[in-house]
Order: sequence, then structure tokens, then C-alpha cells
Amino acid sequence: MEACSLCQENILKPRVELDFTSLHEILRSESGPASVQLDKINLILERLQQDLEDLESSGIGIDAHESCISKYTAETRSLLSPIRKIPDEILQAIFEYCCDMNHFVVSAPSETAICNIRNKPAMVLSSTCFRWRRNALHMPSLWSSITLEWDWLIYGFKKDDAEDEKRSFTLASFLSHSLQWPLAVNLIFKGAAPNFYLDGTLHPIAAQVVEQRHRWKSLSFKSAFSFVEELFPEDHTPQFPLLENLSLLHSADDLDIFQDIVPNLKALKMPYAFPFRRGERFPFPQLLHLEPSSDEDVLDVLDHTPNLASLVIGECLEGEPARDSPCLTSSSLRTLTICHGNRKLSLEVQFSVFPLFNFSLLDALHLQPAEHFNLQPGFWFNFDLCMAFLQRSSCPLTTLSIKRLSLSDSNLVRLLRQVPTLRNLTITDTDIGYAFNPITEQLIESLNASQISSLRTQAEPLIPRLHSLTLDSGAIAFRDSVLIDMVCSRWIPFAGAPASGVSNSTETDLPSVDCLREFTMKFRNRQNPGDVYGPLEVIEKSGMRLVVIWEK
Repeated sequence: MEACSLCQENILKPRVELDFTSLHEILRSESGPASVQLDKINLILERLQQDLEDLESSGIGIDAHESCISKYTAETRSLLSPIRKIPDEILQAIFEYCCDMNHFVVSAPSETAICNIRNKPAMVLSSTCFRWRRNALHMPSLWSSITLEWDWLIYGFKKDDAEDEKRSFTLASFLSHSLQWPLAVNLIFKGAAPNFYLDGTLHPIAAQVVEQRHRWKSLSFKSAFSFVEELFPEDHTPQFPLLENLSLLHSADDLDIFQDIVPNLKALKMPYAFPFRRGERFPFPQLLHLEPSSDEDVLDVLDHTPNLASLVIGECLEGEPARDSPCLTSSSLRTLTICHGNRKLSLEVQFSVFPLFNFSLLDALHLQPAEHFNLQPGFWFNFDLCMAFLQRSSCPLTTLSIKRLSLSDSNLVRLLRQVPTLRNLTITDTDIGYAFNPITEQLIESLNASQISSLRTQAEPLIPRLHSLTLDSGAIAFRDSVLIDMVCSRWIPFAGAPASGVSNSTETDLPSVDCLREFTMKFRNRQNPGDVYGPLEVIEKSGMRLVVIWEK
């Protein structure tokens, strides 16, 4: 007999010593495929089970030690957890994927105020376990995305060094962990200049972020009453050597402060129309992405931005463009985002931007609601102009996204027939009435690669190069079999396919459509019907990335 080191009960000599200290050290430190010694762990588990059986058969009845063995068994079994088999490199890639902005809210001091880590993903990841913390601390990128929301609605502050240091500690830790990694900064200031002391200097919380402006890679600034230049009260010519993305969200903010000090600026979002006319000097000719909030003077945009690859613009113009103006062309534009619902319908005639464009190299087209979306009654009135634009451009479109657009299923099929090169398709019907909804059973039947439908009478498949399909539907009823048949018809894994994944229609032994790689179906207003989608689970196990989401 000997005493258990944990419960101090006298027990028979065990096969496994319950060394919790060593086990915890292994759990905290060892990880990755090489750390999982399957045979050794299984042998320990077998011996623990034998020790438990010996204890029960001995008739001693020591419940405390039975609990010790059960606890040690459970913790030993956790060594076989799948998450422990993931190498650190893959774990870090997962962290990068799921870690977005770390949100800091500054409000009036309170005795009951606590630090909320739920909106700080870097802190959540680093607080889970020793291994996750070690990986998170070795990833400065996780700590470098910061949103500072100032919600302290007073007109000035009295200095309180102790309180200021206490409130600044968490943000200071983030900046320290980010090392010299470029920062993504989102500043949201509410009230009239709430970020200043009464003597005009910055509050230390705001100052911590502003002092790192030489590391800013992305800046988004939003304030109804403060101006962006007020962030730099003692520096009238601040430098932003790394700044690539700039988003100003209030019309009072002037671009002049950024002229000639942002040599690497690539993306710009402006809260007003494009302010430069033909012949005027444009300080950011290197821009690759531009998003003016107004569609005025769209004709001047491409003239000033010869390298522009992405443009976001409202669908409807304020005035009628000159009828004899040639279509705008671009040798660099690859992505075009048209924001519909950017103007309220009235008795006045609406003029569309589609007749202005001829983009023969366009790769992606996004039709999405404007930031201040005005739902249009009836069907989309610019459909024919959009079709004319696609026919005129004859562009090799591979990505199409349609969100919150009143479009009939028959017109959508017409549009899809116009873009046979399409590989990625996303359709969302949020806020669209049933009568104007493009996501119907007839549309799904038309996407079936192996049969015709009432909307597609030709045998030739619709969008044969489709690789990724995402549908977000508010339907309350749907024939699931139609959806399942469509997905199954496009699951065509072929071992001999070329590396590009594109089938060659000249080869008779290859399928007429490419294999669908990804499919996401979101039913916002339907409950899970049970095992109906069993056939898709088989496809998912065979390699398709497949997700079906139901009403929460």
C-alpha cells in the first residue's frame, strides 16, 4: 500500500503514477503532430482503466481516489484532441483568418467599468491556453488592427495621470505586441472634439494611436464634428510613409492634408464627389481603388487615375451626360462596383452610369446596395442598360455579385447567359419582396448542368465554368430536391483534369461543365428539415466546400 499524492488515500501500488504536474506541463507545452504519441497514450489509458478496475474489485471503496483516476484519465485523453495535432503554422493561419479589428471604446470613467475582451479577438485568442498565447504573441499582425471609438461626450478633460495611465494600459499592450507591424486604424469620434484636454493636447489614449502614424497602413476616420487634421495639433505636415488605404467618412474632411505625404496610397474612399477636373493636378495618380460618395464628375475619374483597378460608384447620375460623349474605357480596371438605390426615385428622370462605360478587361462586377440604400419599387429599371453594357464590353467576367436587387429570375438567367466565363456567383435577396425575388426554384433548375428548365430551354449548361456559388435566400418554402439535384449535377471531380481546373470542351472525354468547388446556401427564414440534405453531406466528404445555413 502507498499513499496517493493527490488525495492522500492509501491504495494498492498503481500501474500509472498520477503525476498531474508533469501532465499539465505536457498539455501546456507540447503540440503539433510530433507530440501525439498515439501508442504510448493509449497504453497509459489502458493501464489507468486497469487501476480503476483493481480499485473497484478490491472492495476498499475509496471514492476520492476513483475521482483522481477519472480526472487523470480525462486529462490524458485530451492529449489526443485533434486541435493538438495541428502544426503551429496552420494554427497561426487560422488565427489570421478569424482575427479582425480589436475594438476599444472610450467612455466616461466608471467604478464598475471592465475591460471587454469579446470585441478584442487578439486578446481572446491569447487568453485561451498557453500554446495559443505563445502563438498569438509571436504574431504582431493580430495586435495591429485597432478600432478606437470615442464615446465620451464632453468638451474637454482635466488631466488625471493615474486614471489616464490605467485606462491606457490595454491599448498600450496591443501597440507593444504589434512591434513594428503596419497598423490598420479605425477612428470613430463622437461629439465635438472629445479627444482633447482643455489645454488643446491630445488625451493619452488617442495620443498613443496618433504617435504611431508612421506605421499606419490603413486609416478610416469618422467624426461628425472633429476634423482629421485636429489629430495632429503640433504637426502641420504629418508624414504617412506606409499609408495605403484611406477612408474619410465626413464631407468636412479635406484631402489637402494628405497631399504629397502619402507616397504609397493605393485605395481612397471620399465623402464627396471627385474634386478634380480635367487638367488639374491630381496628387494621387498611383491609386488602384477609388470610392467617391457621389457620382458627379465620373467622367474625370479615369482621366486622373490611369492605374485604377477598382472603382465603386453610384448607379444613378444627378444629371444627363452629354449624348455625344464616347464611352469611357480603361486598360487597367478589373473590378467595378455599382451601388444601386443611391438616389430616391422621383418624378425626375434617372440617368444610369451603364451607358458611359466600355470596360473590355473587366473581371469582377458587384451590384450592391448604396450605403444609404433606398429600396426601389418594382423590378430593377436599369436591367436593359446593364445588359447593353455587358454586350458592349464583351469582358471576360469571372466574378458576379448581386445583392438586394429586384430582378426577375428570367432576367437573371438572361444575364448569366451573357457571361459564360463566370466562375464565382453570389446572389442575396435581403429586403426583396417575393414577387421581385431572383432566387426561385426555376432559377435553381436553370443552373442544373444536366437538364433543361422552363427558363433555359437550350441543352447547353448555364455558366459552365462555375466554381463557387453562394445564395442567401429569405424564402419560407423551397423544394430542397431541386437544390440538391443542381449541386449534384455540378459535382464532377475528374482526376485527369488540368491543373487550372478548367475543362476543355474540345476533349470528348471531359465534362461540359467545370466541377463546382464551393457551395453556400443560407435560408434566413427556414428551419432545418432534417436528413433531406444527406446527399450533399456525401459530396462534402468527397471534397466540396459546402455549407447550408438555417434560421437561427
